[in-house]
Amino acid sequence: MNKQLTFTVNQMKNLKNLGLDTSDASMTFQEGSLSENGTITTEYHILPFKYSECINKIGDEDVLTPAYTLQDVLSIILPINVTDKSDPYTKYTSFLKKDAIGIIKDWWNGTRQNNKSLIECPFSLDGCYDVLVWCLQNNFINK
Repeated sequence: MNKQLTFTVNQMKNLKNLGLDTSDASMTFQEGSLSENGTITTEYHILPFKYSECINKIGDEDVLTPAYTLQDVLSIILPINVTDKSDPYTKYTSFLKKDAIGIIKDWWNGTRQNNKSLIECPFSLDGCYDVLVWCLQNNFINK
């Protein structure tokens, strides 16, 4: 059984391209090239060390990529609690349920409180990635 422990290299590169500082990742991918029968392939190996520690020990940022775990991404998404600057009666809050994660919008229309799920994804590493990207694109996370 293959269980995904971290975001993929491409997901991490995309987060960095969206402006997120990923240097706090608790794991690291190390790039390595293998030559078989005259061909060179690139493979990534996961190192169970913080990205900052690997940079200090290995020093070559070209072969290292941060790797977020589920715990890393939850610590970014779950504290989201943002009040709309133009409407103090509107708030955006992250949520985590047994089978889903996302962002909900709560607002007061003068007579009652309303809420609407803006994004809701299955509670999985890929679902957390989708919510994180949405939050970055909608400026809910300081980059």
